[in-house]
Amino acid sequence: MTTDNLNDPGNPDDLAEVPGMSQAMVDVLREGGVTSLTALNALDREQLARLKGVGKAGAEQVRRALGRLMDAGYSTR
Repeated sequence: MTTDNLNDPGNPDDLAEVPGMSQAMVDVLREGGVTSLTALNALDREQLARLKGVGKAGAEQVRRALGRLMDAGYSTR
């Protein structure tokens, strides 16, 4: 799976900004090609779970953490 078309290299959003997401998970996501919050937000739980090192539980954790960030008013648009 590739997410290259979802990433915007000019976008300053950073995965490390997601509260509650470990640096280890950030590293796993980046290694899987997810390098921005915009790209992360575009993936559903199933797509996340298929990334090497994420799995179903990790995907749920990531989506919950991203949801908290969005609830706090962050927007990827």
